[in-house]
Amino acid sequence: MRNISTDTAAMPKDLKVVNREKILSTIAQSEQIMLNEIAEATGISRQTIVKAIESFVEQGIVVSLGKGKSTSLGGKRPEIYSFNKEYMYNICVRLENHVLKVVLTNLKNEIICVKSKPHGQNEPLENIIWDFKNIYAEIMLENRLPDEKIYMVGVCMGGITDEDTGVMRYNSLYPNWGRDIPIVGMFKTILPENVDVYVCNEAKMTGYAELYYNKALLEKSYVAIYTLDGIAAGYIDKGKIMMGSHTLIGEIGHMTLDANDVEICQCGSCGCFERLVSIDRLYNRVINSNNYEQSVLYRYGAGLTMDNIFNAAENDEDELAMETVRYIAKYFSMAIKNIIINIDPEIIIIQGTYASAGVYFHKQLLKNLGTFKYMPRENSVEITYDNREIWHLAVMGISMCLVDRFMNNDAMYK
Repeated sequence: MRNISTDTAAMPKDLKVVNREKILSTIAQSEQIMLNEIAEATGISRQTIVKAIESFVEQGIVVSLGKGKSTSLGGKRPEIYSFNKEYMYNICVRLENHVLKVVLTNLKNEIICVKSKPHGQNEPLENIIWDFKNIYAEIMLENRLPDEKIYMVGVCMGGITDEDTGVMRYNSLYPNWGRDIPIVGMFKTILPENVDVYVCNEAKMTGYAELYYNKALLEKSYVAIYTLDGIAAGYIDKGKIMMGSHTLIGEIGHMTLDANDVEICQCGSCGCFERLVSIDRLYNRVINSNNYEQSVLYRYGAGLTMDNIFNAAENDEDELAMETVRYIAKYFSMAIKNIIINIDPEIIIIQGTYASAGVYFHKQLLKNLGTFKYMPRENSVEITYDNREIWHLAVMGISMCLVDRFMNNDAMYK
């Protein structure tokens, strides 16, 4: 749920909205709560809280659970309240890795149902949106939901997406889609009129999702490095997603880390971080090595995975696997050094494929970073790993954003 500041002074005309936002946020963050607990948490008068709760109950956003127990001193039994997480629902759409995933979530970011539909690498976007329309209808029918119960549809995808205009400027994984695609407009043509659409970048969403699992991050500055088909990052500062002037912030996969490299990246440049550690390139590097047939990696043949390489580097002490991991760690350390110089975060979280790179990778990463003289020796940046599935992080991140928008809707607080 949204972390609403309690220390920002509001103009008198805004005080009612500000107070009611705090009250509803406090209720939403509890399973059940009494009036005196709300007053203690917010510092707002009981009279103001009573009026706000009456409004929320009338709208259906808050429900009464009946009377609680009297205190040891006796007296009137207090009313218990709960946030109605089923007041509205959101539809989260994840369109990446050649799979369309459509997820129904409630206002507590709980997943109600998940449906998936694979698509080809060059599948036209119009076909995918048509598939979404059919899945949306299935979800509504199976869960017996009228269209009025859907607050928003959030579309999460890779590439350069503009939240303000609803346009995806470019996605290098789907170049056949072209440029400046009006994603929001295309989805709205097949949705009921009352349902709004929000589009966002996948790496920013997976980064934002970390707040759901670790509330302490609300007070931190951190970078979540997304690794899957490509590499990108979500920059989060004290609970807020950093967007940049043109939403390009976080496209770290297209940092030039080797100016002498001749392989052309999908972005049109050479020497990009994303290409240097791409899985297909690493596989080719392994099978073309002079030591390949002597390596334990040889036994996997065409079924070789990155986990095989990571495990062999640690458990079997295989030289080819270790050399491959050292190669990967070199470029990750270069990218992280650039992140530290530019953003200076407290924490770096690696997600996706390289989240399971293992202890040997981590040691090599720290060894390389240790040569950087500006790297602080005390209170250094913390590097952690999140092994949760990327699709789940993406869905959780976008669900959180949609709930934020619901909670920020001033119309509820009038």
